[in-house]
Amino acid sequence: MTEKLSGKWPSQDGSPPPDVLQLRLYVAGRSPNSVRALANLHVICGEWLADDDWQLEVVDVFADPMRAVEDKVLVTPTLLKLTPPGVRIVGDLSQREEMLAALNLTGREG
Repeated sequence: MTEKLSGKWPSQDGSPPPDVLQLRLYVAGRSPNSVRALANLHVICGEWLADDDWQLEVVDVFADPMRAVEDKVLVTPTLLKLTPPGVRIVGDLSQREEMLAALNLTGREG
């Protein structure tokens, strides 16, 4: 199962807008940590970003294990920040201040 949630995904030409925060969350089915991570991420993005400012792709490693291999994801839940790339957060995403810093949301109005 791969879900694309929130915002406009994809744009008319099939590519995401360049100024949109693109995230990919790897989960393990409906495990408690995966459910908690998804909920925490929705709260943070919902409070700090407009709907069209972020996109989330949720990948269940049970349904699509090769995606996890391609992204070198060994533990779930794992959040990847795709634009700009380089941020990888492991865990239930409950550390609010660390999440805001990692997503470069500190200093914004929330």
